[in-house]
Amino acid sequence: MSAGKPAAATTTHHSEHLADRAAMLTMRTMIGLQPPADLGPAGRTAFDELMTKTPSAAVDDAEAAYLGLSAAGFSCIAIVGDCAGGGLALVTAARMTQAARDGMTPSPVAACVMSQPSRVVEGGPSVKALLQYVSFLVVVAGCASTPPPPARTHSTITEGTMNTATEGTRANGSALDSKTLVARLKKAGELEVSGADPAETDSYFDTKQYRFHGQDGFEVDYTGLTDYFKAIRAAFDDRSIRRGIIVVEGNNVACQTWIEGMFVREFTQSPAGSLPPNGKRVVFDLLNIFRFDDQGRIVEEWVRTDNRSLLRQLGASGK
Repeated sequence: MSAGKPAAATTTHHSEHLADRAAMLTMRTMIGLQPPADLGPAGRTAFDELMTKTPSAAVDDAEAAYLGLSAAGFSCIAIVGDCAGGGLALVTAARMTQAARDGMTPSPVAACVMSQPSRVVEGGPSVKALLQYVSFLVVVAGCASTPPPPARTHSTITEGTMNTATEGTRANGSALDSKTLVARLKKAGELEVSGADPAETDSYFDTKQYRFHGQDGFEVDYTGLTDYFKAIRAAFDDRSIRRGIIVVEGNNVACQTWIEGMFVREFTQSPAGSLPPNGKRVVFDLLNIFRFDDQGRIVEEWVRTDNRSLLRQLGASGK
């Protein structure tokens, strides 16, 4: 692309919209877990220098890509840059944030920088030397306000808006409406964590066909799932479960999940095996995708989590 003639944006709508949204959610969660940067006066000077030394053609190309996605109807756009592309990502994010303030385009929802130039704030090598590195920049888009061809539809529901959602029955392409699936998902989680009524819990699952897919090839059936929650209830007091952002597409539901409790007895199902209690509050921070059947039962589940963070909370960081 030349600096003076931004190329027309090419937009590809993927068939797996739920997976795309889950990936965006994962990236934003990872960014949110990073420690805050301290951009003091010295860092500001380095950043200003970085903006002046970033090649203008690269900035123009990145800006054209961003504005092209915005023009195509996308409202949730993230910018990712590696090495010197990290500097380009920061410059592009700054320019697009200013453009958003002027009402020209949506503001970036996230910027992920994997960059040597970020070290200038910490007294690393000069900006000029760092810009010699090979770089890349990726602009990631989701949440299209102008949806792709209607092969599949989706809806996003949060804790604050679920009760006011107005979708009609089967508007999400499922035999059940979105609100029913979300309500059943939340109730199933509450029953698993509380252990109040095992028979009622079973009614929310296809107990014969259910499969759980975890990290590193970990797979269990419904019996394995119930054994895991028995171990959680045995080890943790004052338990609770919360759901965060929830995305519904057909019979699939993706969401954030937090399970919390006081670690007061031995936990036999940790990623490192049995662990003694440390008396501290532990938070299981999860990203889930659930598949329901047409009766509203959970048939399949995929889970991703940060096991190292969990083990640190459990007092097993050395394992």
